[in-house]
Amino acid sequence: LRTFSGIDKFCPECIWSKKITCKQRGEALEKSNQLSKYQAMLAAMEDGLCLGEDHRFPRSKQQKAEEDELLVDWGESKQDFCRGCEWDKSTSCYHRLAHIHNTYGTSPRRAGAMIMVQQPWCRKSFHAEENKRLEKFCEDCVWGWEGKSMRTCVQQAEFLQRMHGYPESAVRLSVMERPACSYGQTGI
Repeated sequence: LRTFSGIDKFCPECIWSKKITCKQRGEALEKSNQLSKYQAMLAAMEDGLCLGEDHRFPRSKQQKAEEDELLVDWGESKQDFCRGCEWDKSTSCYHRLAHIHNTYGTSPRRAGAMIMVQQPWCRKSFHAEENKRLEKFCEDCVWGWEGKSMRTCVQQAEFLQRMHGYPESAVRLSVMERPACSYGQTGI
């Protein structure tokens, strides 16, 4: 019955907020809402912070600690989660979060924190410097020559994106690294 209800996953020593453990949160809910001990434990688990280690996602103690740190201030941390960034070539960070949540029942908060720790590029802050450089991308400057015809930076970026399927930001940054791209070189 404990496994069926999920109470076996309750993590009393996990941190629920900056100064409160999950055990303390459960006790407070029990007293303030006149809940049974088990109802209070289940209520404390609803946001995903008081769930014990999910063995389907093995990770180091350090990774788990980093996730917990993000979860304690999730209101602020979630602002840094980059929903549209690429987890891999075919999946956005948001779709990865949805997959973990829907497939394994991991709370969206925990899944988001897992992703942000595992893949730093799923954080908006990771891309801040890139975005500054991309602001200087010049679509009209000459990137190079192909035979007798000139190719602009934007044409080269579009070519790379079509041929290799890389994200637009990645190909633009790549194009800007060539010395022929004068705006990109001065913008670095």
